[in-house]
Amino acid sequence: MNDLIQEIEDDIRHERMQQLWHKVGKAMVVISAVVVLATVVAVLLQNHRQSVAIAETGKFIKGLDRINVEDYKGAAEAFDALTHDENTPYYGLAMLRKAQAQNLSGDHDGALKTYKTLAEHGNAPPNEAFGAFAKILTAGESDKLLEVTPISPLYYAQNERKAWQLVAQGKNDDAASIFLSMSKDEQAPLSMRRRCVEALQYLAPNKMAALHEK
Repeated sequence: MNDLIQEIEDDIRHERMQQLWHKVGKAMVVISAVVVLATVVAVLLQNHRQSVAIAETGKFIKGLDRINVEDYKGAAEAFDALTHDENTPYYGLAMLRKAQAQNLSGDHDGALKTYKTLAEHGNAPPNEAFGAFAKILTAGESDKLLEVTPISPLYYAQNERKAWQLVAQGKNDDAASIFLSMSKDEQAPLSMRRRCVEALQYLAPNKMAALHEK
């Protein structure tokens, strides 16, 4: 009798297991397969990124080596290989180095074009500092005043460059206002504040007293 009861219970368990399998078993297999596939893809992507990073570093080092042996055209070509995607970490630095190599080779027009391209496209992380620097370098190439960005990592340098643009345009009062503001800005670099005081003393000595006003 006990054996019969045991067999019945075993059959019931087996039937319940089959029902459970049909309900969730297949779904669990699919989920497990997806997890394994996602893990494989993640590993492959990580390996690809590492390979790309190693290759990009190699290209950058090659460019530096070409500069060291005064092969400036070869250096420009090596750095140019890193400038086709403005979202990569090497873009901004490679553009600056490319322009440097072009200048050293005598291709000043090409260097200016590279700086202008960087100024136009290097406006987002991780290259915004390089883009801001390029804007400063190309500010004197037109009558258009440099656009100063308060959140730029080179905000103070941009502001100073704009003030000198105003001086070049004969707008000394506007330039003096910028120099005065920067002279009083405790967040500005000390060496820059000293330059601004000297510029103010030359352009508008009558405003020197304002330095001590709060």
